[in-house]
Amino acid sequence: MDKMREMVRQGMKDGAFGLSTGLFYAPGSFADLEEVVALAEVAQEYRGIYDTHMRDESSYTVGLLAAVEEAIAVGRETGIPVHISHIKALGADVWGKSAQVVDLVEQAQKEGITVTANQYPYLASKTGFKPTVIPRWAEAGGHEALMQRFGSPESRKRLLVEIEDNIRKRGGAEALVFSETGMPDMEGKSLKEVAEQLLLSPPEAVIHLVSEFEGLGVISYNMVEEDLRRFMNRDWVVTGSDASSGHPRKFGSFARKIGYYALEEGWISLPFAIYQSSVRTAEIFGIAERGKIEEGYFADLVLFDPQRFRDNATFESPYELASGVEHVFVNGDWVIKDGAYTGKVAGRALRK
Repeated sequence: MDKMREMVRQGMKDGAFGLSTGLFYAPGSFADLEEVVALAEVAQEYRGIYDTHMRDESSYTVGLLAAVEEAIAVGRETGIPVHISHIKALGADVWGKSAQVVDLVEQAQKEGITVTANQYPYLASKTGFKPTVIPRWAEAGGHEALMQRFGSPESRKRLLVEIEDNIRKRGGAEALVFSETGMPDMEGKSLKEVAEQLLLSPPEAVIHLVSEFEGLGVISYNMVEEDLRRFMNRDWVVTGSDASSGHPRKFGSFARKIGYYALEEGWISLPFAIYQSSVRTAEIFGIAERGKIEEGYFADLVLFDPQRFRDNATFESPYELASGVEHVFVNGDWVIKDGAYTGKVAGRALRK
């Protein structure tokens, strides 16, 4: 613990904005609240934030609501601002529970705890195949230990039952679509289709695929509009792309939020969508002189045509650029002019 606390301290001195955790994923999943609090205390000393991919967004382990309560507890015990990445109600077991999540967050805010979140505006997520379907206990000890459990008749029997339930939580084998696998014969196919090709049940196919291939990615259609809209309407939820490859959010999140959900669907107003995508984010992370059009601020400007500003990236073609962007200035340099890249490289690393 002393070594980890010193690593956080050094990171903050080097200019980090805060501490992040991935408590859903192994090995982060094996850290308890006490450990997280001990590290967050150090980040708080340097006015950092705590950004968490929560322990559960569904019903995998502790459940969505308990995971939100745990994130809030870190803020309550240390005073550190809490930021949830990427807020959602994932899977059939928790659909509709966004209302309870909102209540938990806003009650914490009334207590004086700073709690915010980010959201990508899609009904499907993308993550690693293994953490999507393999229960966390089975990953204790690393990959070799997992392989041994696959080979143990007793463990394998338990695993098949729990894998099947995890597939159900994600909407079924047809709702899990492989992405960025590096294998053309799997790309874009569902777990159901791949299992049929292998002449295996979906749970048996999972064990086979995890045994044979490392780093498989999967798109999971696991959210509903009711929850997406409820989170999007909160002033403490900002736009985030979670820019991983193979999902349209990498190229489309901001254009989809502004062009589709604000301008077409009218879920939120245009000013509110821009606020959630600029100044509010800068405020949450404490990024000085960014996010506003104001004298003395860095000239980071995007000029777009509201009639044409739309996302074109899809799950089938995730790397399509948005349309309708006329001009972009980064740190005052003109990097997109009349819709074309000027060749300027004007970005810089930001430090706290």
